[in-house]
Amino acid sequence: DHYSATYQTFIGTANYSKSINDRHNIKALLGYSLEENVGSDFGASRTYLPVDLPSLAIGTDNQLNSSGSRQNALMSFFGRVNYDFENKYLIEGNFRRDGSSRFHPDVRWNWFGSFSAGWVFSEESFFDEIRDFWNFGKLRFSYGTQGNDKVWSLQKGEVMDYGYLAVLEPVQVTSNNPIGNVGRVGFRQTYIPNQTVTWESSEKLNVGMDLAFLSRRLNVTAEYFINNTNDILLNPPLPDVIGVGNGYPPQNVGSVQNKGWELNLGWQDNIG
Repeated sequence: DHYSATYQTFIGTANYSKSINDRHNIKALLGYSLEENVGSDFGASRTYLPVDLPSLAIGTDNQLNSSGSRQNALMSFFGRVNYDFENKYLIEGNFRRDGSSRFHPDVRWNWFGSFSAGWVFSEESFFDEIRDFWNFGKLRFSYGTQGNDKVWSLQKGEVMDYGYLAVLEPVQVTSNNPIGNVGRVGFRQTYIPNQTVTWESSEKLNVGMDLAFLSRRLNVTAEYFINNTNDILLNPPLPDVIGVGNGYPPQNVGSVQNKGWELNLGWQDNIG
């Protein structure tokens, strides 16, 4: 067996930073990235080797071989902007435009992004009277989306690169062939493509609070979150009469929600 793979990536970014009167701080980033995976494999086998030599050529029975290849690419444009005022009021925005070769060109691209804001209220003047006991306090909020382009193949147990294409695969008949009982090679469609399948997306909302007391020895973090995953990439089964086994077409048909709250208490101190 032989397998070869090549992974190539390119990332380019441009950064900007500006401080105004040591009170307003602005940072920005723009970027572009490209990833490509290319792989191929080849396998061959024979049985009944008359002598113990490391050579397939001396095998006389079950002369089999197989090969395959794969290729996928992901292109992205992205950016980020940060702003803070005297380290008290914090804002950040992110965006990205992703395109995946795993989807049809008409539905290949999608927008994703996030927004977050924070207020460090312990930097306010009204906090001075209790700062010796209560050292730090911050409220924060964030909302964002992200995508998943991994189309799963039940048939092969791996990620499918071209789920939107009707790919023909070779099929070899080696015995009981009605045409002279001679091995023949043909081609067949082994799964049903779907040109409308597109990005699975996740939405995440988080509200939290960070506190520190007693010279930052006692730390408290509390947050509430809601995670929604929409247009989940699944392969719903179809009637067997269609004739593709479990080569069901990938579809955006699922959704899941997770929500809850978390509370963390921590103590950090020196002994001795």
